[in-house]
Amino acid sequence: MYHYHAFGLQICSDLALIDLQKKACHQKIDVSIQAADLPYQLAHPIKQSHGLMGHKHVLLLNIPEVARFLISDGKEIRYHIYSGVHSDTLRLFLLGSCMGALLQQRGYIVLHGNAISRDGNRCEVFVGHRGAGKSTLAAWHYLQGAYVLTDDVCAIYFDQDGKPWVIPSFPQLKIRQHAAHLLKLPTTAFKRRIQPNDEKYVLSIEHQFVNHALPLVSVNEITSLYDKNVRGVKKLELLVQHSYRYHFLSYMGCMTSYLRKLMQLAAVTRVQQTKRLMISQPCL
Repeated sequence: MYHYHAFGLQICSDLALIDLQKKACHQKIDVSIQAADLPYQLAHPIKQSHGLMGHKHVLLLNIPEVARFLISDGKEIRYHIYSGVHSDTLRLFLLGSCMGALLQQRGYIVLHGNAISRDGNRCEVFVGHRGAGKSTLAAWHYLQGAYVLTDDVCAIYFDQDGKPWVIPSFPQLKIRQHAAHLLKLPTTAFKRRIQPNDEKYVLSIEHQFVNHALPLVSVNEITSLYDKNVRGVKKLELLVQHSYRYHFLSYMGCMTSYLRKLMQLAAVTRVQQTKRLMISQPCL
């Protein structure tokens, strides 16, 4: 078994999760990841659709030609891999969709974005639609000396005073080859492709990775048009729109509690739209 730390959790896995930070095995285990013989159906699901069903704090996910996954109680991820699937592809889903569902089960707000810290004391989250340039912007800030907490899956919790904090994930960025070329990143900086034949590569950022939670000061939606503050109900709409795997929540019976947390986040955090930066611009 392998032992890792990510998202503030001690993780025990029977599969090597090569991008995660290794930890000693004597610590209490928060999350277990193991292969298992999984069913195709759940008994009495509260909601189901093609390839997806669930009930209270349980989600069964079927990715055709990849694997079936069962995520339970914020503590377990079980997987049944299909024949011929590369381990990198399996890891991509375990650390993406499955980890996102598990964090939702544990009560976190989960946004689809990156968290960046310019000073190491507080952080900003950048969200955007697919192709908006989230990872490219994170890599650009990284090259300017900024710190990175997380890429793609961004978990947020509230402290006892009601202030939002972002939990670090693991020290990597995923970046397309074209973006890497524009940023003048040498190919030696990449560990590998995120999965065979994929256009995205893994960039290790260990020296500028923040391994502890930081207070959140703003959520920024990357757009191509203009800069402006978002107010009122529009803040909640934006946070819903950029929640990671938002549709999972209704399958697990936790939509209402999640929306309450989003309303709390909207009430205490600056939310704004920010124009996509040109790579030639100096760091703010």
